[in-house]
Amino acid sequence: MAALEARRPCGRQRPMGRLRIYVYDDDNDDYEEEEENGTEYGFTVHPDVQMKPLPFYDVLDVLVKPSSLGASPSQRYHQEKYFIFALTPQQVREVCISRDFLPGGRRDYMVQIQLRFCLAETSCPQDDNFPNSLCVKVNGKLFPLPGLAPPPKNGIEQKKSGRPLNITSLVRLSSAVPNQIAVTWAPEIGKGAALSTSDRKRTTLLLGRAKRL
Repeated sequence: MAALEARRPCGRQRPMGRLRIYVYDDDNDDYEEEEENGTEYGFTVHPDVQMKPLPFYDVLDVLVKPSSLGASPSQRYHQEKYFIFALTPQQVREVCISRDFLPGGRRDYMVQIQLRFCLAETSCPQDDNFPNSLCVKVNGKLFPLPGLAPPPKNGIEQKKSGRPLNITSLVRLSSAVPNQIAVTWAPEIGKGAALSTSDRKRTTLLLGRAKRL
């Protein structure tokens, strides 16, 4: 993270509402900013991917629209990518007023910042699907992935089953300071991945929502 902060053009305040994506280039030992629209190593930067809706959450805002995790030829092993976004004052208020303090000093939020991964497949809505060897850091802090990975099969590491990641506790709840998501993963030949981040509100209308789905 320190290397990225030193190398990315951060001397100017990031315009509110604009997403920046950085990819590490092994050949140049530097971070390069991607174009907001276009292609990256044969992958569309923002593919028209739709993820299956979550039964008990309503989307309030999309913070990082579906973004491709394309495989860079300059990264020889694990891929590395950074996403930088900021919350608006309204989004900060919505999250903060939804906060509930639980026993043991834990906090819960009715309005959550959720990070989701899926295959970069546009033919139909996608289930949550973690890329191989996924590692996620939010503002420099490691986010522990839920569940245990299956034991290795034939000496090959198995990946964990995908699910939405509630990263609210690691997000800076301020409209003045941007947030950074760092993602590393091992690409699969012939398979692209994508991620998206959104502001979601948990609904209490569980029974009716479940029946409709």
